[in-house]
Amino acid sequence: MKPIETHLITVKKLGINGEGIGYYKKMPVFIDGALPGEEVIAEITHKADRFMKGKAVRIKRKSDQRVTPFCPVFHQCGGCQVQHLSIHGQHQEKINLVKESLLKYAGLNLPAAKIEPVDTGFKDRFYRHKAQMPLVMTKSGIMTALYQKDSRTPVPMKTCPVHHPLINEVNQNVIDILNQYDLDPFDPRLKKGLLRTLITRVSSSTEEVQVTIVVTMFHPSLKDIAQAIQAIDPVKSVAISKLYEANTHQIFGETVEVLAGDATITEHIDDVSFNLSPQSFYQLNPPVAQAIYQHVASKIGPVDLAVDLYTGSGTLALKLAKTAKKVMGVDLSLASIESAKANAKDNHMNHVVFLKDKAHEGLKYILKKDMPDVITFDPPRSGLDDKTLHMITMSSVPTLVYISCNPSTLGKNLNMLKKQYAIESLKVYDMFPHTAHVETVVVLKKRPVS
Repeated sequence: MKPIETHLITVKKLGINGEGIGYYKKMPVFIDGALPGEEVIAEITHKADRFMKGKAVRIKRKSDQRVTPFCPVFHQCGGCQVQHLSIHGQHQEKINLVKESLLKYAGLNLPAAKIEPVDTGFKDRFYRHKAQMPLVMTKSGIMTALYQKDSRTPVPMKTCPVHHPLINEVNQNVIDILNQYDLDPFDPRLKKGLLRTLITRVSSSTEEVQVTIVVTMFHPSLKDIAQAIQAIDPVKSVAISKLYEANTHQIFGETVEVLAGDATITEHIDDVSFNLSPQSFYQLNPPVAQAIYQHVASKIGPVDLAVDLYTGSGTLALKLAKTAKKVMGVDLSLASIESAKANAKDNHMNHVVFLKDKAHEGLKYILKKDMPDVITFDPPRSGLDDKTLHMITMSSVPTLVYISCNPSTLGKNLNMLKKQYAIESLKVYDMFPHTAHVETVVVLKKRPVS
């Protein structure tokens, strides 16, 4: 056996996945569980040409922001990464992460006046309004689980302290029902079993609950199971989705079938209502999402034409429609666009138009007909694609609002935009406390032509 290599490392910052980052002979060392300011004895677990990975075997000097994790499976589950860091410390490190990404990828060193403080007062436990939990077989029967970090190994758990209490309550009732039937969870190694994933969503405004069970195939007993689940007091909708492929990261199959109750549940942002089907995209932390949308609307104000790329179910687009004469939303997902159109109709917003298309194709179509006053976009973690970026930089759109969930791609995209656009303001939101995820809203203004 090779001798174990250990080093004393001073942790300088948090990485994008919540790991501590220090240096050994100028080489970065990524250490799970270590916090900025700490001195740790790190056991090296992986060596590459430009970095190393390690685990802390002893902490010689602790951070004053270190706290005891409140979840009993924190060290096994990959759902949260920074429960051992105080909320104040999390906010500061998330701001630092955004600032460092902008400096590293775009050469932008923002003055403090450009960065608005993180809003406090939101829940940091029981905040998540949607749960997607694999179903596994244990000695005591079927249970819900979450996955270990960087793994498909499930960690069984009855409840999760960041899930809304109604989700925890309903899930336990659903598990009790499932255990009354002779059905097995799906085993991807053996490619056997019926039950894959339990998806539970609760409305923040009505507390209606929507339950979807992802299965490998239809089974007659699922109808009886759905009726039993629908009888649980807050449950208004029960559906199934069939997904057979073994090695996939997809959650839903191609179709969803409602077996009991209503097809949708209702959400609200101010006085705008949204009917959400099981596949509809809606932010997992609605109170923080609403704060983001209100912030964006306040930065834009009344305009003639607003364009919302990656519009999803149209939540931001319909918020902007309160003050914009016309709004156009673009999304590639047919299910999202159908939901957005239905939501616009239900709210009697005839001046909102939704297009099913890729972001750059939809924007190309719009720019041929009119010049938007503002473009908003909330892209996936991969950020804006080159075609969309090029189209924006070649246009004369005066205001952009970028809602980012990935500081690295935000920095890379801003590097492409910075010649034509200047940052007016930046605000960090803690959409997912105790995780490494950070949401950033950047308002950009067109630079004057020299």
